[in-house]
Order: sequence, then C-alpha cells, then structure tokens
Amino acid sequence: MASMLTGSRPNWQRMSNFPGGSVGSWGGSIWGGSGGSNKTCDVREPERKMFDPTPVSIFYHWRTTTVHWKDGTITTVTAMRSDVFTREGGFTAALAKRLYGTKKTLKQIVNAGKIVPVTAVQYVAIMKEDLASLEREDKAAEKRAVKFARQSEARVIAEEKKMIEEEAKAARDEKKAEDRRQKRILRDAERVVAQREYNEEVLAKAKELEQMLEVPTSD
Repeated sequence: MASMLTGSRPNWQRMSNFPGGSVGSWGGSIWGGSGGSNKTCDVREPERKMFDPTPVSIFYHWRTTTVHWKDGTITTVTAMRSDVFTREGGFTAALAKRLYGTKKTLKQIVNAGKIVPVTAVQYVAIMKEDLASLEREDKAAEKRAVKFARQSEARVIAEEKKMIEEEAKAARDEKKAEDRRQKRILRDAERVVAQREYNEEVLAKAKELEQMLEVPTSD
C-alpha cells in the first residue's frame, strides 16, 4: 500500500505510527500531484514509541474478536450479521481499528484510493485465472471427498470387522460357559449315581450282617 503513495507532501510513516494519542487532522493529499484524489483524512498523531502489531493473545467469541497487544491495549471488533465471519477478517479488522482508531478514518483512507480501469484483455486473463483456480479447487475438493470416502469406508469395514470379532468372541465365551455347565451337571449326576450305589451296597452288607448274627430259635 505504501508503494501506491506518491508525492512529497504525504508522510505514510506519520500515518502508521499512532497507537494512542489525540485525533488530529492532516491536510495533505494522499495521492499528491495532479492525477490523484484530493480527499483528506483524519489520523492520530504519532507517538514516540513504535506500535508493535504482534498480538499477545487473540480471543474469538462467535462474531466478536478481541486482541490483546504488547503495549497493554485491547481492541474488540464484531462482525455484522450480513458478513461471513472469519478469524483472518476479525484480526485484520482489529488491527485496522487499532491503527486508525475509528471506522470513519479507515473508510476515508480506503476511499482515497484510485481505481485503475481493467482492459478487456486483462479481464479475460483474470477470468481465465479465476476459472483455473476454481478448477484446481474442485479437483482438490474431489480428492478430499474421495479420500474421506475411502477413510469412511475403511472405518466402516474396520468397525464391522471388530463387531464380528466381538460377536464371535461372545459366542465362544457362551459356548465355553455352556460346556462348563454341562460338565458340572454331568459330574453332579455321576456323584449322585455313585452315592446311590454306595448306599445300596452298604444296605446289602448290613442285611447280610444281620442274617449272620441272627440266633436260631429252638423248637
């Protein structure tokens, strides 16, 4: 932007070094010479200390951007509802507000610019470049979509495989539990049969013993 300023009267350094102070009036032409605009703008008076545009911290809250600068000042800007909010736009607006103080001053500086007409050849070249840029963006978006689809498909396959493995593991665990239960029932049945046979054997021996101990009665 500094390269666009010509003439000896404008002092761009004076216009850019004003982190604070009162709002004054500078009566020089931004363009200078005979071919430029004769609009003037109000800018802040320069300070002794250079303003460091490096932010200490930036906070984005919905459409509001708050920037904390190194000199301790804080700048807050809010995007209009009709604007598409971006973090870059929020920080740029906060920086412009910090440098120029008011929106009116910034508009005066922006409107003082000179519009250079575009020839038909330049317009065609610009349109071709825009179309080429759109084609590149479309190809990049298509590649991202294909990559996302492949990743999604791979994720779905992995989830299905994991679900099948979990179901198979659950079936194996259930079969093992059923086998253990059947073995326990079989052991209990064998124990009952063995106990019954033992009881019958003991009862038979007791009867034999009783018969042997019986005293024969005399007639």
